Amino acid sequence: MINILLKNFSNTPFGRWSSDGPDNGERFRKEILLPAFKNSDEDILLDLRGISIGIGSSFLEESIGGLIRKEYIAKDEVKKRLVVEADLSFYKNLVDNLINKATPQN
Repeated sequence: MINILLKNFSNTPFGRWSSDGPDNGERFRKEILLPAFKNSDEDILLDLRGISIGIGSSFLEESIGGLIRKEYIAKDEVKKRLVVEADLSFYKNLVDNLINKATPQN
């Protein structure tokens, strides 16, 4: 299993795009999540624990939903391989909802 600690990326992940700041969801997707999906068939543990502020839905949607929308990774593959750990169950539910709502862009 590949372990990804969000706090190693940033203690203050924020925003969707680079215009929102350096620790945005697009950068996290491209630099961290996408290589994990593309370079291995292992499951991926995304550990959201230990973040000093709340994690915005725009960050999570761009990083996780963007795997499906922009990187064309199959929704079933994301559901199967991505395991989320969080201090609050709210984040696990949010990630599940974001995955379910994501559709590939044309």
